[in-house]
Amino acid sequence: MAREADFPATVIKALAERVGHRCSFPDCNASTIGPSAESATSIAKTGMACHIYAAADGPAARRTGRSKSIDELRSIENGIWMCYRHGKLIDTDECSYTPQLLSDWRRLAEHRARLRHELGRELTCDRVRLEKALGSDKDHWERSLSKRSLLQGSTLGSLIKILERHGVQGADIAYLKWIKDKRDYFVHRLFHDGAWPGDLDEDGCRTMRRRLLAIQLWLSRAERNIWLIFERAGFVELDHLEDGGLLATNMGIYDLLEADTQSADEDF
Repeated sequence: MAREADFPATVIKALAERVGHRCSFPDCNASTIGPSAESATSIAKTGMACHIYAAADGPAARRTGRSKSIDELRSIENGIWMCYRHGKLIDTDECSYTPQLLSDWRRLAEHRARLRHELGRELTCDRVRLEKALGSDKDHWERSLSKRSLLQGSTLGSLIKILERHGVQGADIAYLKWIKDKRDYFVHRLFHDGAWPGDLDEDGCRTMRRRLLAIQLWLSRAERNIWLIFERAGFVELDHLEDGGLLATNMGIYDLLEADTQSADEDF
């Protein structure tokens, strides 16, 4: 049944075409239209016009816009084009996917589509130009990228083992192990064992949602605390910014990980 604030067909069409039928979720950019094998003229569509502010109130609604008029809710300014996967994702977490963030994503997606249209090609990194611009710093840049990839690819368990061998305080190691246990519960208990979503009733869903929000909160805090552990161990230098952010420099943790990885390879 159509809702009063549902997008009209003209808005849906414009949202899709203004981003070239690509998902607006950063780093996705998936095409949402293509040929279907059903017939010579059939088209497969895998995109959706999503409301930034919800079209209607209700328990499942995200980013409710009670102060918005019906015309505002069904306008193109309140829409963003997504693939099915990310369209569903942004409607599960209004804390991460705020109205301002989604509006910014829509503008960025439209800007990318405009550049693709003007240039007549995909937006890709021109490695030749990059190497020319970097000059003698090219090797340093590639080493930095390699180290960053190594840190991102290190599991929490392997990171704990490395830090234990380098004199990190016992209390900090205990905290990291606690975070790992919580993370493992989240991954294995909730997903691998099928506890979520599972066969939950309405009250069970509310309880699980509160649990997931709590997990999101302490994982966010853990990310900051891990950098503080690196600082205490002398692996990084942190500038504590006025807005509460951290600026990391002199990333000795990269060299530490690289050395331990090479040592493990040699032992193997």
